[in-house]
Amino acid sequence: MYDDVRTVVNLSGRFYLEKGIEERLGKEFIDRINKEGYIDVTGKSGKVLYRVTKESLMERINIDMRAASLSISKECSFFTVHGSSDELIPAEDAYEFAKHIPNHKLRVIEGANHCYTAHRKELSSAVVDFIMSNKAADTSLAKDE
Repeated sequence: MYDDVRTVVNLSGRFYLEKGIEERLGKEFIDRINKEGYIDVTGKSGKVLYRVTKESLMERINIDMRAASLSISKECSFFTVHGSSDELIPAEDAYEFAKHIPNHKLRVIEGANHCYTAHRKELSSAVVDFIMSNKAADTSLAKDE
């Protein structure tokens, strides 16, 4: 699908997209979205962060992440970083990406939560190291051609 994408960095991504919806949208979200046609998701201040339509919700629920992962080109370097103590998305989701994506590298940061609150330096170092190692590999391939 996106054969021109050479590098992907996935931070705390959700593999099982059907999970976590009730926590984000609230109880009885299906009834609310059927009645109103949408749900506005608000932050702690009450400000609307984004709108979820019935169409966008159904699209998310129906994505087959296993098939999508298997369709990623072997030429694409894919890096997933996940915290072992992520309270929103379990680290098991990261292992699912690793299982299905051909050119995948996984880094689980021990003790990190979803926002990497006490592990931001470790997170940024891991991402920069990955990107720089891919850049070096791309440069070396270009010289060989």
